[in-house]
Amino acid sequence: MVSTHFPPHHLGGDAVLVDYLSRELASAGHEVHVLAFPGAYSALRGTKGPGRDDGDESHVEEHLFEPPMPKMDMVRTLVFGSAPRAERELGSLCKQLRPDVVHWHNTKGFMGTPRPLAGAANLYTAHDYYAICPRSNLLRPDLSVCKGPYNCISCHLRWRKPPPIWRTRRNRRLTFDDRLAVISPSDFLSKEFAKEGLRVDAVINNFVPRPAAAQSPNPSDRHTLVYAGMLERHKGVTTLLRGFYESKDLQGFRLVIVGDGSSREELARLVSEMRLNDRVELTGFVPRQRLSHIRASAAFQVIPSEWPENAPLTAIESLSFGTPIMFRSRVLL
Repeated sequence: MVSTHFPPHHLGGDAVLVDYLSRELASAGHEVHVLAFPGAYSALRGTKGPGRDDGDESHVEEHLFEPPMPKMDMVRTLVFGSAPRAERELGSLCKQLRPDVVHWHNTKGFMGTPRPLAGAANLYTAHDYYAICPRSNLLRPDLSVCKGPYNCISCHLRWRKPPPIWRTRRNRRLTFDDRLAVISPSDFLSKEFAKEGLRVDAVINNFVPRPAAAQSPNPSDRHTLVYAGMLERHKGVTTLLRGFYESKDLQGFRLVIVGDGSSREELARLVSEMRLNDRVELTGFVPRQRLSHIRASAAFQVIPSEWPENAPLTAIESLSFGTPIMFRSRVLL
C-alpha cells in the first residue's frame, strides 16, 4: 500500500479505508506493508497525528517516509510533481519485499503520478478527484464546482496553496500507464472520470468492518445530531452550524461535531457568538471506540457537504450502526 496519509497521521476517510483494507487482507493471511508520509500531516496541521487508541494487533507492517525537511519535500511534489527521495524509498522497499501487488492510493504531496512497478500487479484506487483536479475536490475558491475553463495554477494561488506547475491546462489530468489498473469506489466518480477521458478499469465499493457491539445508549443521546469528518470549508460544517442556530431548538436536539481542521477556530467562535455552548459540542479527534458510541447512539448523522462527495466512508460507517443520514451535497450519489 502506498498512501500519503495513514492512521494515526491522517486527515480523512481515504487513509481510514487504506487501514481497513490492510487489516482485512492481513487477517486473511496476506503479508501487508504500508508506505506512508506522516510528515505531510505535520506540515498541514502543525502537529503530529493522534496516537492509536484501539490497542489491537493489526499485523500490518508500517514503513514511514521521514525526510529531513518533510514540508519542503511536500511542496516540491505539489509544485513540480517530483519526489526523488520518496520514489527511491519506494523502489528500495519493493526491491527488498518483492511484492506481488503494489496498491497506490492518495499520494498527493508524497509522490507524483502513480506508476507501475516491475514484477508486481499495480493498482490505483481513486478516492477523490485528484486524477482530474489538482485540488482533489473540483472546487473553486468561491466553492463553486469547476466545470472549466481550467486554470489550475490561478485557482491554487487564489486558494493560497502551492501552484501545481506540472499540471497546466493542457495536462491537468493525470495520465496512467496501461499497466496500472484504475479503481473507482463509485459509479458516480467513474462517470466523472469518463467525462475527462480518463479510463476506469473497475468499480469496487468502499466498505467498513462489521461494528463491534455498541454500549447501550443513554436516552438523551437519541436527541443528538452528529457530524464526523474534517472541519474544512468544503465540508459545509459552518453552514450546518448556522442552520442549527436558525432552527431555534424547536426539536430539542443537541449537535456534536467530531473532527479537526482549519475551520475549528471559526466554529468555536461562532458557537460562542451564537450562545450555543449548551447545545453544541466540538470534540476534536476522539478515540475510535468513543466515535462508534457517538454514531450508534445518535438520532442521525449529518453530511452537509459543499462539494460533490464520492462514496464518503463516514456515511457507510454511520449506516453500519443503523444510524440514518441526513445528506446534503451538490451532487447526490
